[in-house]
Amino acid sequence: MQAIMRSDDHHREKHQRILEMIKRDTIRTVFFGDSLMRRWEEHPLLWQRFFSRFEPANFGVGADRLEHMKWRLLNGELEGVEAETVLFLGGTNNLVDQDPATIAAGIKELVSIIKEKLPSARIILLGLFPRSPDASLRSFSHQVRAVNEELSAWAEEHSIIFADLSALLSPDGERLDGELSDDGLHLNGRGYERIGPTLVRLIEG
Repeated sequence: MQAIMRSDDHHREKHQRILEMIKRDTIRTVFFGDSLMRRWEEHPLLWQRFFSRFEPANFGVGADRLEHMKWRLLNGELEGVEAETVLFLGGTNNLVDQDPATIAAGIKELVSIIKEKLPSARIILLGLFPRSPDASLRSFSHQVRAVNEELSAWAEEHSIIFADLSALLSPDGERLDGELSDDGLHLNGRGYERIGPTLVRLIEG
């Protein structure tokens, strides 16, 4: 998978902020991913309530695809970090134009890079979240299930902790619970509150 740098302001600003956090803060727990990870920043009270004792840092960037995350991993975002735990969530933005095998392979590559850079860290790989059909009524449920099944088997073979939170987020496996999302893709505050306790248990091990 090619590493691709984004040139938009959001990406550049967040990348720089992450590099500054690494220099400034003690980081024991890294949340790495796309907008589904980044949007914890919009719910600071929940973030504080669930994760403050783990000395967390949010390395999520909105709209990131896997190839953008690879660029970030190869350009300093884990250099000098001594995290004990890394939670990874990414790949949903690749669903629109890539098949499940390609997406799963990209996620495996990124997790392997993280493992190489932080060999003593526990890696918690989160499965793709359910998402509702898009404006053209295209469903992503089959792709999400296929990617998660592939990642579950691979993680078990490579001492990676895999967690599929689909049952918490979807009543039928086909779409996000409408109470937990305002757009069918991103979680709202109720969505983050729903998954927070499970993430705490995963971090605690």
